[in-house]
Amino acid sequence: MPEDVILGVRPEDIADASLRGGEGRQEADCLIDIVEPAGADTFAVMQLGGKHVTARLHAETGAVAGQNLNLVFDLGKVSYFAPETGERLN
Repeated sequence: MPEDVILGVRPEDIADASLRGGEGRQEADCLIDIVEPAGADTFAVMQLGGKHVTARLHAETGAVAGQNLNLVFDLGKVSYFAPETGERLN
C-alpha cells in the first residue's frame, strides 16, 4: 500500500467510547461541532484532518456541540483510497 492514502470511515463505524469499546478500535478525543438528534440515532459532526466527519451515534450519547467527546473508530472497517485517482485500495 502507498504511503499517502485517504482514509474512509462510515458514520456507523464511529461510536461514543463510553458506550462501545473492544478490540480493533482506535480512540480519539474530538471536538464536536454539530449535534443532530434523529430518533434512535444522534449524528455528530467534527473536523478530523481538516475534513468534516459525521458520526452516527446512539441516542444515549453525551455529545454536546462545542465540547470534546472521546470517540472510538472501528479500524477493521475503514477503506483506503489513492489520493491521486480516488481508486479504492482495499
